Amino acid sequence: MISDRYEVVRKIGEGSFSSIFLAKVVKNEEGDFIDSPSPIALKIMNKGYLDSINYIQYIVAEKEILCKVRGKHPFVCDFQGVHQTQNFISFHFSFLKL
Repeated sequence: MISDRYEVVRKIGEGSFSSIFLAKVVKNEEGDFIDSPSPIALKIMNKGYLDSINYIQYIVAEKEILCKVRGKHPFVCDFQGVHQTQNFISFHFSFLKL
């Protein structure tokens, strides 16, 4: 589990280093439940695996680039933030329904 703020709906994709899930934000940052949960895409990565292939620095660089282009590029999903636990890193994006 990444956080109790999110309810995972289903897996929507998988890449070499991560899995992407459709999720709903069910709690705000203060921990209060939200009446109308909004959909987001969660890119979830295993820290142990990333470290074993020396990939952590690329994830840090990806986060920095996403922060710089946030809202400025028409072909990049809206990056909403990052969360990490002891075992996982997750990037949070707006969910785009195509």
